[in-house]
Amino acid sequence: MHKGDVHEIGFVGREVVIGALEVLFKGPSMYESFVQIADSGLEISADYFAATVNDYPELHAALLRYAHASQASTAQSAACNGAHSLEERSAKWMLIAHDRVPTDLIDLTHEFLAQMLNVRRSGVTNAATRLQEMKAIKYARGRITVLDRAILERVACECYRVMNDNAAAILGYDVRKHVP
Repeated sequence: MHKGDVHEIGFVGREVVIGALEVLFKGPSMYESFVQIADSGLEISADYFAATVNDYPELHAALLRYAHASQASTAQSAACNGAHSLEERSAKWMLIAHDRVPTDLIDLTHEFLAQMLNVRRSGVTNAATRLQEMKAIKYARGRITVLDRAILERVACECYRVMNDNAAAILGYDVRKHVP
C-alpha cells in the first residue's frame, strides 16, 4: 500500500460511535473515517464524550462490546479479501451497505467500491454487471438499487453471515433486522 491510498478496514452504520476506541483507550486514531453514504449523525466533542462514558458504566461496557465486535469484523474482512471472489465480496459489501440505509437505493460509485474492495474499477464494473444480469441489483451512474436481496445473499460469501452473526451475539443487536 502506498501513502495516500484508501482501503476499507471497516464499515460503520447507525450502530457505531466513531472515535469510541480513541476515547476508551485515550489515544490518537490511526485511521481516517469518512462518510460515503449520506445519512444522519450526531457530532459531539471528544472531551464531552469521554466525560459521558466515565459517568455511565453501562455506556462504557457497550463501547467495549463494540470494540470487540469491531476487531472481529476487521479480522474477518481481512481474511475475506484474500479468500473470496470479487463478485462474492461485492455482494457482501452491497448487503452491508443495504443494511445501513433506509431504502433500497445506495448512492455508491464504481470508483469508491473499487477502493473499498482494493481492486481495479473495471473489476467492480464486471462484478456489478454480473449482479445486474442476475437481477439482484440495478446499477446506473453511481446508484445501486437492490432489486432482490435474496439473490445478493446467495452470491455473497459466508463472511456476510459470519460478521453479522458475531456482531449480533456480542452487541445484542442485529442490524439485519432493520432492513427495509
